[in-house]
Amino acid sequence: MNNPLPADLPKDDGISLLDLAIALGEEKRILFGVPLLVSLGAVIVALMLPPVYTAKATLAQAQAQAQAQAQAQAQHYAALLKSQTLQDALIERFNLKQAYAETLSDARKVLEGVTRVAIDGKSSIVSIEVDDKDPVFAAQLANGYVQALQHRMDEMAATRAKLRRELYAGLIQRIQSRPDDFTEVGILIRAHMVEMLRNRENEYAALRQSSSPADPVLQRRIRDLNLLNAQLDALEKALSFGEVSQAQGRQQAVIDVLKQQLEQARMEEAFETTYLQRIDVATPPEKKSKPKRTLILMLAGLAGLFLGALVALIHRAWRQACENSESAGRMAELKRAWATGWVAKR
Repeated sequence: MNNPLPADLPKDDGISLLDLAIALGEEKRILFGVPLLVSLGAVIVALMLPPVYTAKATLAQAQAQAQAQAQAQAQHYAALLKSQTLQDALIERFNLKQAYAETLSDARKVLEGVTRVAIDGKSSIVSIEVDDKDPVFAAQLANGYVQALQHRMDEMAATRAKLRRELYAGLIQRIQSRPDDFTEVGILIRAHMVEMLRNRENEYAALRQSSSPADPVLQRRIRDLNLLNAQLDALEKALSFGEVSQAQGRQQAVIDVLKQQLEQARMEEAFETTYLQRIDVATPPEKKSKPKRTLILMLAGLAGLFLGALVALIHRAWRQACENSESAGRMAELKRAWATGWVAKR
């Protein structure tokens, strides 16, 4: 059984929604005036901000790969695009120290701030977005990222070809100094060539899907595949006891394959190119991406409304305190304290 509440229980003195609505209504000039002023200021600022354009370029590796491998390769591209080596190359090429900042470190920070590199989780496509006040320059800089990445990948490919050249030269010298090692060397180079052949076949399959039959890059890959298959067949024969009976002839056959690989590595060191599949070339955008004036105005209106309500409630509390006889004395002391402080400072 519920006990009745005492008749002399104090009433709740909290502020109800009705009291709040009345308080705001009494200060409606401030409530609506502040948001209007804030919104007006936001409009002026938004109109003064220069338009910014965003150009976008996308790329992928021109080689068929599994999803995990493609994602790892895309992350490798993204890391290279964000590297200081690539940034410094772009800063020098486009003279960004003059456009962005006087020092190299400051130019890097500005370039990093106007550039966004992202990877699509499903397709592993890498996108480069660049912001600039000039739409043409934004497109040039976005495409410059792709070109700088291509150049960096070419340098890395040349380095790998140099390592192969040094490997083949060392193996030839090893067979010439120790002829009995030719079988071990042959098995080693065969495994290396099989792996190389698999990579070239994957690259050819990807190029065939995106290139015409007359494409010189595709034709070069066909010639590379035919040559590599012929060399691998020759090596298999050299390692077969039935094909070449004399040990000296088998040694010479392995050396001939190594010399062919050495010559090919020398050519690749000078001319090798890593092929990036450019999906979208950046073009000058027709519409600006920033500032978003509508969004700025909406946020300014919401912030102004909150500020207006706060200022209105403070103003009403101050006015009521001044009109209240009990707190009028304290308010007078407050005014004198601040006035005395300013006079004392003078």
